[in-house]
Amino acid sequence: MTVSVIILIIGLCLTVWQGYALHLQEPRIKLTADAATTAAYLIVTVSFTLLWLCHQRFGQTLTSVILFTAVMIMTLLLVILTETRSAVLTTPILFFIYFIVKFRRVDKKIKNTFLVLCLAGVVITPWVIQNRIKEISHDISEYHNNNDTSIGARFSIWQSGWYSVTPSVLGQSPDDRTRKAREYIEKFTRYNPEAYKNVMYNLHNEALEVLSLQGILGLLSLMLFFITSVLYGFFGIRGNSNGVFFVVVPIMIMGLTDSVLIQGNTVLVVCMALSLCQLRLSKTEPAAMT
Repeated sequence: MTVSVIILIIGLCLTVWQGYALHLQEPRIKLTADAATTAAYLIVTVSFTLLWLCHQRFGQTLTSVILFTAVMIMTLLLVILTETRSAVLTTPILFFIYFIVKFRRVDKKIKNTFLVLCLAGVVITPWVIQNRIKEISHDISEYHNNNDTSIGARFSIWQSGWYSVTPSVLGQSPDDRTRKAREYIEKFTRYNPEAYKNVMYNLHNEALEVLSLQGILGLLSLMLFFITSVLYGFFGIRGNSNGVFFVVVPIMIMGLTDSVLIQGNTVLVVCMALSLCQLRLSKTEPAAMT
């Protein structure tokens, strides 16, 4: 367990260094992933897995609190460098919830200090990329006049995605979905160029992506995975027996505006994270910091 924690911390530090170096060359880093959004999701998944391992190894001690702070700062910095809005808006809140849940027995003064630090992350992180955040409201207000924007393209993709869905148990081929979606884009979204180009890759929504290609059975499988994982993770939080909740919930939230599990490498990382988050070092947790 200790070796795993050390390896992941070193890896996260090296990722921050590499991310900063890449940021000097391009505004949105994507590291070794296919896109900046994928990089953000993988960073969040690995970070919460690392936090769980730290908690298992060190419990609610000063060492664990220090490691939590270091991991949170490095993760938020990397997420900021990806400029992925869904990750920027949700990750600080998830860190705040994690601290409340996992560090309930920490000394009250220290706990309050770190809660303030978490709240600062919630405020500061979106502020750093405020231009990207402001684009959301601007793109929405301009959608009917100009839909060739990041948010406008998503709206068009979601609409065309629903149009392309075939009421089938097993779904349809990617080519059939693309053809139907592009027909809708040409007719009803003023031939949105960004949506027309990107609709062949994914529909920027996890449930819609699965439903359109794998049909009703695929959607049921995805929902079953989410529901059982959340319930298992929730009772794990109460019993302090696993860290699954903080791996699955970010995927669900970020999956509202993107297709997170579309790539094999991402699925592999998520599966490894879920496996690690079920490890138990011992039944006796290290003494809490007082």
